[in-house]
Amino acid sequence: MFFQGLSVLIVLFMSSVGYSVSVNEPTRVAIAPQSPETATSQKLEGVKPEAVKPEGVAPESAKPEAVVPEAPKSPEAPVNKPDVSVAPSPIQETTVELLPHRATYSITLDKNYQDEDVAEAKGQMTIQLANAGEGWVIEQKSTLHIYYKDGTAEQVITHLATYESMDGLKYSFNARTVRGDQEETISGEAILASKGGAGIVTYQQPDESTIQLPVGTIFPTQHLLYMLNAAMKGKKVVSNIVFDGSSETHEPVQVDTVLGAAQDPKLALSNKDLLPTKKVWPMRMAIYAVDSTGPEADYEIMQNVLDRGIIRDMTLDYGTFKVKAVLNQVEVFS
Repeated sequence: MFFQGLSVLIVLFMSSVGYSVSVNEPTRVAIAPQSPETATSQKLEGVKPEAVKPEGVAPESAKPEAVVPEAPKSPEAPVNKPDVSVAPSPIQETTVELLPHRATYSITLDKNYQDEDVAEAKGQMTIQLANAGEGWVIEQKSTLHIYYKDGTAEQVITHLATYESMDGLKYSFNARTVRGDQEETISGEAILASKGGAGIVTYQQPDESTIQLPVGTIFPTQHLLYMLNAAMKGKKVVSNIVFDGSSETHEPVQVDTVLGAAQDPKLALSNKDLLPTKKVWPMRMAIYAVDSTGPEADYEIMQNVLDRGIIRDMTLDYGTFKVKAVLNQVEVFS
């Protein structure tokens, strides 16, 4: 679970590190107009996207290199719309403009939450967001050193590259994790029939397979835009079905988010004057399996997000321990 959390920390753009932020506890939220149970039963018929096959990457023990995925290719034949009732798009009209950048974070284990096995965790993470014209390319790297209470230690290196089209309908991903002498690669592509519609995911690695995406699914960049837009419009609670490819089950998840009032950014950075930002938005996300009916979240993510989409700080909470990341440096792309 600890390592699943690391991938989520990276992929979902994971608050309250060093500052006191008043945010209510997340509560279970029904997704309108269809419940997750109903949405999951809807299938996308007739959509058979060609598989994007990223070039292979030679394994390296110290520095795994992920391949930046190409934009998912549309099917050669016209896409037949799914024979389902398509929910209205969850993506509202937005004036949010993400800022292309490269951010560097320090990662530590929250000492106030003790894990029975892990004594300490230290590392660094970079997130790079680039505008590729027709889509967003995100590259994320992290190196984490984990020290166990039995005196052993290990290093975990992750490298993730994703592409998401500007319209939010196409998404591809390629992730590699090296943990000691073990290596895992996950890659694939996802296509939605329409905004608010159902979709399909085609995995190339670790095994060739396909899964259906329920009505209302969105991808990570659209989820970030949606949350920022909702926060700026004064909404307090939002709920989304999100697919990012990081889940061990290879399934989308339901993300219920409590949005706090805007705060002063309080950036402890030497180059903070370079950032055209005025506010930071506290967000507390509770993550559930889509078919979950219980009130307890699988885990929670707390983050403070600048109004141009840069994460100031983020915390992953599993109840027994927390991992947090704090922004150290940011480079803005022109």
